[in-house]
Parts: sequence; C-alpha cells; structure tokens
Amino acid sequence: MRGWSFKARLSESLPGSNLWNPKERKNMSQNAAARASQSGPFVGRRKSASITPGAIANAVAVDVSFAFAEAEVGDIVAVSFDTAPVAGILFAGAYVAVAGTVKLRFSNITAAPVTQVAIVANVGLSKKL
Repeated sequence: MRGWSFKARLSESLPGSNLWNPKERKNMSQNAAARASQSGPFVGRRKSASITPGAIANAVAVDVSFAFAEAEVGDIVAVSFDTAPVAGILFAGAYVAVAGTVKLRFSNITAAPVTQVAIVANVGLSKKL
C-alpha cells in the first residue's frame, strides 16, 4: 500500500505522470505526434554563406555582415561553421542588426594581428520565444 500512495501523490503533482489514466496517455501521444509533424524552428530560415573577416588586429573584434532576406531584428541566431576559425580567432556571437542583415562577430584574442581565411557559416533564424 505504501508504494501505491507514493504513485498517487506523484501523479497528482506532475503533469503527464499518470500514465494509468487512458485520457492522459491519449494526450501524450497526440502531443508527440504534433511535435513529430513540425519541421523545427529553423526550417525555411537557414542559409549558408562563405565569409572572409580578413586581417583582425590584436585584441580587436570585427563584425562581418551578410544579407539574409528573412532576418528580422530580435530573431534568435544559431551559427555553426564547416571548419574551425583560425587559431587565435574567437567567434563571439551573431545578431540581426537590421532587417535583412545578420552580423557575425569575430575577435582576435592574441597579441598580434591574425588573418581569418574564408569560412562557411551556416546560419539559422528563429523567432524569440
């Protein structure tokens, strides 16, 4: 009996934990189906571009911008690269500066100028939650 009372309290306190209830199981399976049918937040709002930040002076950050027609101010920007930046160059973040333009910030964290060669940036945009 003691184990049963624990399960009863658990099911009352956590939504989705009462799997003995057929209605709860149905709701969970419908939610799973809805999530599976969605294509994700970045579908249709992704773009890859080759960018070249060039020479970056020591202890300086440089913004590299490129056109992204679907970009809107306030969008969440996710970035990955096909290769790593050159040693000493740090990718510091990305943001939508103005509608249609995404900026990527690169920083030189060394005591000497470093040249970042062309790198392919894969960018996805999502609306703020």
